[in-house]
Amino acid sequence: MRTFIWMMVLSLFVVIGFAAKAYTVEPYTVEPYTVSGRLHYPTNFSLPSDAIATITLTDVSPLQDSSAAFIARQTIHPPHLDASVSFRLEIDPAEISDRHLYAIQARVASAGQVILRNASAYPVITQGHPTTVDVYLSLSSASSRR
Repeated sequence: MRTFIWMMVLSLFVVIGFAAKAYTVEPYTVEPYTVSGRLHYPTNFSLPSDAIATITLTDVSPLQDSSAAFIARQTIHPPHLDASVSFRLEIDPAEISDRHLYAIQARVASAGQVILRNASAYPVITQGHPTTVDVYLSLSSASSRR
């Protein structure tokens, strides 16, 4: 009888071992979010040769006593001399919350001065917003005074 009980216990461990192996969840990798698009600037504007375009993704959720949280940035130097510049940001999904609002901000600087920037908000990723945007830049107030 004692041998029979040991055989049953051993059989139970073997069955549990096979069942556990059959239901093991393999780890998976989460693909990064990609936000991409094009920066467009006025067609009658010539970019200086030292121009640097900077595109940032920030968390712009309305939170008390805090500034926008930086998520990702791409710097393009020098930007292509076309009427638009392509960008692509890869974002770790762990940095994104469905309850937050994210936006693309862009600027072009030359000789340490911002000469172009977006004047409109470009929300992305969450709350039904796209992951591909066309960002229209306009002359910044500092460059229009020159």
